[in-house]
Amino acid sequence: MRILVIDDDKPSRELAARLVDNLGHSPFTADDGAQGLALARTEKPDLLLLDLYMPAMSGLDVVREIRADPGLRAVPVIAVSSGTTEDQEAALSAGCNEFLAKPYELAALRAAIARHAPV
Repeated sequence: MRILVIDDDKPSRELAARLVDNLGHSPFTADDGAQGLALARTEKPDLLLLDLYMPAMSGLDVVREIRADPGLRAVPVIAVSSGTTEDQEAALSAGCNEFLAKPYELAALRAAIARHAPV
């Protein structure tokens, strides 16, 4: 599965990509929301792992654009952030399929990806 990791924090982005790779998937990355949205439109990932808080274009803005795009609206989006209840509610309300708290736990990431893997 091709997974697009969008996160402005380089260590978090690299960790997520490494975990995705260790799970046997193919990660590719973007370091901001606008770049991530552009990559999603050209590369058509199977799943997005999306940080919520980024400058200029937040993850919430990205997922709203994804859900409005007929070519991308079916792509599962897993939001990641600090883990507050407000973050989780905002992510799900904006159209994310799931929410994971940072720091990443390999088992939780594996389970979330498996829930959204194409059958």
